[in-house]
Amino acid sequence: MACGYGDSEKTELTPRNTTEKVSYGEGRFSKDGKGIYVTTDKDSEFHRLAYVSLATKEHWYLTTEIPWDVETFDLSYDGTRIAFVTNEAGLSVLYDFSTTTKIILHTHKLPTGVTGAVHWHKNGQELGFSLNNARGPGDVYSLDVATGKLERWTTSETAVKTDAFPGAELVRWKSFDGKMISGFSTGHRRSSPASAAAGGDSWRPEGQSQPTFLGRSNFYLNELGIALIYPNVRGSTGYGKRSP
Repeated sequence: MACGYGDSEKTELTPRNTTEKVSYGEGRFSKDGKGIYVTTDKDSEFHRLAYVSLATKEHWYLTTEIPWDVETFDLSYDGTRIAFVTNEAGLSVLYDFSTTTKIILHTHKLPTGVTGAVHWHKNGQELGFSLNNARGPGDVYSLDVATGKLERWTTSETAVKTDAFPGAELVRWKSFDGKMISGFSTGHRRSSPASAAAGGDSWRPEGQSQPTFLGRSNFYLNELGIALIYPNVRGSTGYGKRSP
């Protein structure tokens, strides 16, 4: 990662040759211009939110207590708050973080799904974001972080009504060697145990199953009464760099 200053020169902030495999995600300059907020898995299994000093190149990790990847974030216009989204066993969780006190102010419960494109309103109180879940392939929402009021702004074209589509539920079970693994089950409350079918990216095991819109697979749920289980196999993304 490099940074350009007013004299058009580039200054390297992170070393190129290290024994540890490190990746960096999104970056935002702090309000005072003295540092950059980033996501990185440096010194960690997971991508944490971090602050990098431009003067010393030192890293301060801000979400060490959360053992999951920080996937995206946005800095408020006044620089005092950061909204960030974590991927927790495939579920998106939204946090509101204070850059002055270095503590998490709120954890917001959103409809089960995958959250992205987080963006602060200029008033510093409202957040806009996208949400993909069982009842929509991707729509725009806003959240008042003070009151928790959630408002939906768009309704994507799906050709059929999706209000009755069953939501996904995070489930866990023991593998053959006693290790706990997880996945998402959809429609199991409508079906008998014998009518469950395993899904997921079996041909692409590194891809993580998440509770997104199922599209035509809803035919199995709504017309045939078949439950679908999308397991997250070992080695899939979202479970740390050295996930077995």
